[in-house]
Amino acid sequence: MIVSTGSKSLDSLLGGGVHSGLVTDFFGKSGTGKSQICFTLCVNCAYEILPSERIIFIDTTGNFRPERIKEIASFKTKSNALSKISYLRVFNSSDQVYAINKVQTMNARMIIVDNISFLISNEYSGVEMHLVLMKHLHSLSLTAIAHDCAVIITNTQRYTQTNGSFVDQEFMMMSISLFTHIRAKLESWNSDKPKYKATLLHPRTSKDSYFGIARRGIID
Repeated sequence: MIVSTGSKSLDSLLGGGVHSGLVTDFFGKSGTGKSQICFTLCVNCAYEILPSERIIFIDTTGNFRPERIKEIASFKTKSNALSKISYLRVFNSSDQVYAINKVQTMNARMIIVDNISFLISNEYSGVEMHLVLMKHLHSLSLTAIAHDCAVIITNTQRYTQTNGSFVDQEFMMMSISLFTHIRAKLESWNSDKPKYKATLLHPRTSKDSYFGIARRGIID
């Protein structure tokens, strides 16, 4: 299964869209369209799967917006996308890790973790953070392959302060890169209209993608 992001340009960069059996990572600073891509993917996936199949949305930050899902779905021929989504709000890293075991019995065709590093980086630091994140990502990768479902994760580039010094989040990004199959960096792009740029870091390519966000979701 390949699910469209809503943008032909972004789909082309990703090899047609988001693929089942793979872990796709969208990362970037706050406000670069990560959650909006997830919402659009939810709606587009809902029209590709069987009634018995589910989309699992694991929310670590409280950014899930059912009204936004409904708005995007209203531009489709049907508007029942929200009924296909099983929403899991997690408040600590233990619940986040446990949720992956739970979804393995839910006939998931798409799993979204938005944001994968938020809780883990708040609870752990240094090598311990690295190991917890790697174990979690390994479980997601195995789930994607074993259940042939698309796994999408988001991650926000930011800096944290530990013992009075700033720790570069590239350390965390290294952990994520080991177990993700597709990694796309998102950036805001200066133009007359709100526009965003996606750069594929793995597999690396020289091409970039540009997309926008509208009421109907992700657009070219």
